[in-house]
Amino acid sequence: MPAHRPQAIVHYVQNYLPPLSFVIDVTGSWETKMKAINCYKSQFFDRKSKEPRTFIAEEKFLEMIDARGKHFGALIGARYGEAYVTKQPPRIEDVFGAYRDREV
Repeated sequence: MPAHRPQAIVHYVQNYLPPLSFVIDVTGSWETKMKAINCYKSQFFDRKSKEPRTFIAEEKFLEMIDARGKHFGALIGARYGEAYVTKQPPRIEDVFGAYRDREV
């Protein structure tokens, strides 16, 4: 199999925010994302669980996911957004188009 060389490495942002490279409007897929996360209910907060608490098993974790999505969405004028970090900036062909339909 030939070697694969990615064009870019994109890092998903969780809690610690380095300067963001870009934010994607994920409003249209947010409900699907949350349904997918909820498929793993055993990993998250369960009041009846006897397992040790972890970061994602805290009661507030799913609320934080929603709040973060709304925060990043607000940065780009969308209901929900997901932020990413890259080592190099993305190439933008149309700088004005990248900011179209956003309030200043």
